[in-house]
Amino acid sequence: ASDVYKRQILYCPGNHEPVRRAIPQPPIQERYRRILSSARTMNFATNPFTAIIEDRRFLVYHGQSLDEIIQSLPDASYSTLEKDVGRVLTTVIKARHLAPIYGENTQILPLQEDHLVIDTLPDLLHTGHIHRVASISYHGVSLVNSGAWQEQTEYQKLLGVEPSIGTAVLVELSSMNTFIRFFG
Repeated sequence: ASDVYKRQILYCPGNHEPVRRAIPQPPIQERYRRILSSARTMNFATNPFTAIIEDRRFLVYHGQSLDEIIQSLPDASYSTLEKDVGRVLTTVIKARHLAPIYGENTQILPLQEDHLVIDTLPDLLHTGHIHRVASISYHGVSLVNSGAWQEQTEYQKLLGVEPSIGTAVLVELSSMNTFIRFFG
C-alpha cells in the first residue's frame, strides 16, 4: 500500500475548492479531477484524510479551524504567526481534535461520528490554511504547516498575515526529519 503514494500528488480540498465548506469535506468533483490529473498522477482525498506512507501515519487537514485557535490563544495573532504557528498546531494535538473550538466560523458537518477526533496520534500532522511555513515536533508528532505559493492577498494584509511564499516542507520518511526549502 505504501507504493501507491510514491511520486504522486495527494490533493486535499480546503476553503477555496469547489466542495462544501463544512468539514469534513469530500474530494473535489470528478469533472475537476479529470482536468487536474490529465498531466500527472494524483490522488484526490477528503479533508481531513490519513495516509500510510512507508509505515508512517500522515494526518492531512487543510486547517480551517486554525483561525479560531489563533483568535483564542493569549498573545497570538495573524501578525505573530511566525513565532506562534507551533502553539497553534500543538493545540490541535493536545485537544486530540482538528476543530477543538466549536461555534465560531468553521462550519462542521453534523454527522453521527465525529471524523475530526484524533483517535490515533499520527507520525505527522500536516496543515496549510494559515500560509506560514512551520515544522516542529511535539511529543513525537511532527507538526508541519505549508507555506504559500502566492503573494500576500489584500485580505491577508488586512489580517496581518505575512505568508511564507515559495516554501515547501520535505520529510525524510526513514527518520521523520523535516527540511524547509525556499523556492524564490
